[in-house]
Amino acid sequence: MIVDLYPFTKTPAKVVINRRSDFAAFYQVVIENLYAPLLKEIREGDVVIDAGANIGLFSILASFKVGERGRVIAIEPEKENLRLLKQNVELNKLDNIVVIPKALYNISGKKVSMKGEGVGAYVSEETKGDVETITLDEITSELGLKPRILKMDIEGSEGKALLGGINTVKSLEWIEMEIHDEENMKI
Repeated sequence: MIVDLYPFTKTPAKVVINRRSDFAAFYQVVIENLYAPLLKEIREGDVVIDAGANIGLFSILASFKVGERGRVIAIEPEKENLRLLKQNVELNKLDNIVVIPKALYNISGKKVSMKGEGVGAYVSEETKGDVETITLDEITSELGLKPRILKMDIEGSEGKALLGGINTVKSLEWIEMEIHDEENMKI
């Protein structure tokens, strides 16, 4: 199903929604407007990181705010989320979104598994999987970008992701993050 975002957000974009979890993401990002305070802080030309981009709802909204001079770095490791994220970026012809198909972590190059799907997908080290990890610092260094804003919802890997992004975090002015357990609160 293709949903027009304009009636909800005044953003001239559409998104493909297929699964129940896609509707959950749509409800959180578009209907509840969960990220409204962060979206208000985005300026034209900004570099925004969307860690846990899911199907791309926040990335798309941020893309319109940063404009042609800005960039959105959309990080998403879960296979079906990633497929829909890419499809939604293409559907809207957004060339200012850089999609990173890896899991954000404290070290790069490790192979991990994804457990669950959609909004509940998370990284697991129990078995060696087919998803490669990457650090925030490696992403920003490779792309040569200095992000101003970070949105992070990565289902329990927040602490490790921040440890892998010490230099990147220093340049950020705004962070909105969902923390999933007490272990991540300690980091």
